[in-house]
Amino acid sequence: MTRFNCYTSRWLSLLYFMIAMCLISILTSCQAQTNMNNERNLISAKVTRVVDGDTMKVTLHDKQSSEETIRLLLIDTPETVHPDKEVQPFGPESSAYAKGILTNREVQLEMDVSERDKYGRLLVYLWIDDQMFNEMLLKEGLARVAYVIPPNIKYIDQFRDIQQKSQKSAKGIWSIENYASEEGFQDEVMNASTNMEILNVTSPIETNQMATVEAKVSSGAAASIRVNYKGGASSASGLEDKKADAEGFVSWSWKVSPNTSPGTWSIVVTCNGESITTDDFIIK
Repeated sequence: MTRFNCYTSRWLSLLYFMIAMCLISILTSCQAQTNMNNERNLISAKVTRVVDGDTMKVTLHDKQSSEETIRLLLIDTPETVHPDKEVQPFGPESSAYAKGILTNREVQLEMDVSERDKYGRLLVYLWIDDQMFNEMLLKEGLARVAYVIPPNIKYIDQFRDIQQKSQKSAKGIWSIENYASEEGFQDEVMNASTNMEILNVTSPIETNQMATVEAKVSSGAAASIRVNYKGGASSASGLEDKKADAEGFVSWSWKVSPNTSPGTWSIVVTCNGESITTDDFIIK
């Protein structure tokens, strides 16, 4: 009986030790995250509207809950709302990507040295769920490194590394030869209009059902589709690049995952560097 009690005592001691170590590990991790956030001087905010891929409206969580326009640092996305420019290739995709991920989401804003540009916009690195959205755009090939203006160059080296990988894989803006450069996006290399049109979208639809998108693009051209949900672009089977038929018709069908959040989401079809977007894809 004494030996049993001795063994029990040892096992309990070991158990208490393991629990204590787990608690210490959790507390250390939390403290490390807190220290990192403090070093970044993060400001809590909520995205109220996405203007385009690199510009958003946010409400700051201060005493006044003030609204600000923010501009993402060290990157540039193709234009969709510029008063003096036409919609540029991959501009709609960049904007739709931002809307799908950021709209009505809680985010963290990190400043660099200079807080505002000449238009009064807050210059920020935008964090969401421990990921920096500036980097996410570069990884997707939906933005280029730009406006490298000291002293706001904190992350410039890693941004350039990410961009180089996107260039090598010819993602997004890098899929069009000579389109994106250090000087900007070259409008003169835009392809002629394809008279693209999204003809039909299965909507509204419930999860676990098959959705279909039909579009009209250039005859025999390769076309891609991006379905933007709350967590980002869908990777469902059936959304691979397709080739249009001789009359330019192309379609995609995929099963809506049961984990997909209800709401109104965007669909972007791209062909020959041009994109067309519909925001009428509703999941009940």
